[in-house]
Amino acid sequence: RYEPRRSSTFGCIGGSRQGLMETKVSTPEKLPISCYIRTLNEERNLERCLTAIAGLVEEVVIVDSGSTDGTLEIARRHGAIIVEQAWLGWGRQKRVGEKACRYEWLLDLDADEVISEELSKSIRAEFSDGVPDNRVVFAMALTTVSPTGRVFRLSGVSWRRKLYNRKTMHMPDHETWDQSQVPRSVRVQRMSGPLLHHAYDSFETLLHKQNRMSSSSARTKPRSMNLFHYLRLFLGFPAYFLRYFLIRRWFFAGVDGFCVAMIGAMGSTLRDIKRFENSRSKKTGAL
Repeated sequence: RYEPRRSSTFGCIGGSRQGLMETKVSTPEKLPISCYIRTLNEERNLERCLTAIAGLVEEVVIVDSGSTDGTLEIARRHGAIIVEQAWLGWGRQKRVGEKACRYEWLLDLDADEVISEELSKSIRAEFSDGVPDNRVVFAMALTTVSPTGRVFRLSGVSWRRKLYNRKTMHMPDHETWDQSQVPRSVRVQRMSGPLLHHAYDSFETLLHKQNRMSSSSARTKPRSMNLFHYLRLFLGFPAYFLRYFLIRRWFFAGVDGFCVAMIGAMGSTLRDIKRFENSRSKKTGAL
């Protein structure tokens, strides 16, 4: 059983050498958690991600799929364990991270996700009396941050199961899906405080991300097309836009939200177009 401890440093109070007083200053102990992060050329994001968890978790594992920028240098500077693994797929890459971790409690982060101060306190609270029950999975509010630093607390928030015990569940062995199904015997508990998601540094990069994800999704879908799929191809865009703008409440974000909803709808439409293209390639025997 993990018992929280406190490490101490000593500082001096007083302006002269005479009558100096020593005071005991407590610093929080790191928690028995392994955090794994998938990376590929993430030097823009990784520094703030690792800084936010520097005093929180005992171990950080970087699963890198061929970075050529400063990603690995940043990881080494923060004392992270680096596992080099060619890209296997969204869920499978997380599986590699799970296997490389030492602790039973795992924190699943992407390089563009940052643990907020409030969320960090929530995590510490769960470990304040020892390790939590392993039949509990903790969900965090993934909250988008704009390139200008604006936090969209009312728009597009997704609850993601990010902190879990490896005895309870594993990430899926899947090429495009990376969110695990929670067993029925396990309780999902929501944590307070946002998980800040720096999803894009410009609308151009957001569109590029949607294009890449739509390719992966279309590649794993069945290549046959039916009437429903053709209807989605012709009529899907407005429905996709309304889903983002109204149901996911991006209208709260004003012009930024409109642009995000448009790009999200484009991504879904691109998936349908690429699926149609794949079905046609199958019929003609093209690769």
